[in-house]
Amino acid sequence: MPHDDDPVREVVEAVESGKPLVDVLADGESEHARMLRAAIECGEATGDLAGPVQWWTELMVQRVNAGRRLWLALWYPALFMVLGWLVMGLVLRRNVPLILDFYEQMWRTQPAWLKVLNMVHRHHVSTLMIVGLAMLVPAAVYAYRTTGIGGDRLPRNGARRCRRWSMAAEVSARMLQNRQPLKEVVRLATLASGATVEEAAVAFEAIRQQRAVPLLGPNLNMVFRALHGGVVAGDRAVELLQEMAVQFRDQAAAIDHRRGRRLPMVMAGIAGMTILFTYVGLVYFPWVNMLRDVVDPATY
Repeated sequence: MPHDDDPVREVVEAVESGKPLVDVLADGESEHARMLRAAIECGEATGDLAGPVQWWTELMVQRVNAGRRLWLALWYPALFMVLGWLVMGLVLRRNVPLILDFYEQMWRTQPAWLKVLNMVHRHHVSTLMIVGLAMLVPAAVYAYRTTGIGGDRLPRNGARRCRRWSMAAEVSARMLQNRQPLKEVVRLATLASGATVEEAAVAFEAIRQQRAVPLLGPNLNMVFRALHGGVVAGDRAVELLQEMAVQFRDQAAAIDHRRGRRLPMVMAGIAGMTILFTYVGLVYFPWVNMLRDVVDPATY
């Protein structure tokens, strides 16, 4: 027997009470809810609910897996960056004072390079803060380029755009296969591309006037306008849309894969440069100069 809080039972009861299935499963204004609403409405119109919903599920699984892979890939460079930052702080607090004390005892004056090192040491907190912020720049750039909506009302994240268009192309192909009106095809495709219900309802008017619907992207706009103008037959449009759906899905996976490789490599490179600078600038160079002055005071 199902529990009182069984979500399946709640869905069944809502549908039996007369509430549309699409309002039960895809109630909300999020991107994923709109895509799911388009999939469910497509399934109800074509008599095949499983197909569009399965495509939506595959796209969502792809998105979740890509996010998990990225975060797992970022663990090592993130720890490496923290280690480099801590090593720099340790060297600034312990190594530099030893060199300063040595010069104070031996010659009571400081060469120019040691004065610079002394200034960095006296402001080590500010130095560490600046270095830490600089190390976070790639992550900040990544966050800006992969979150939010751009000026064209499309997601800045290329993978998100491609998943939207893949869902729109799949829905459109299934609708055209079942001889659904082009107006309904455009409406559901626009909804799957992230538009609100109100925006999707008037999208066909733009296609009818041979104007582009920004959320659909150039490829889908081209197919719909060619279909409305009689340049492309329905069967050929179905083939094109099916190919687009697969290509957009694969392109989203490729973008996720590239990002999962590049961002960790950049962050690891920055961490490596920080540790290298710490060793050369704060350990190797000061000690070499100090030993040189000890061996040959005339050079000092």
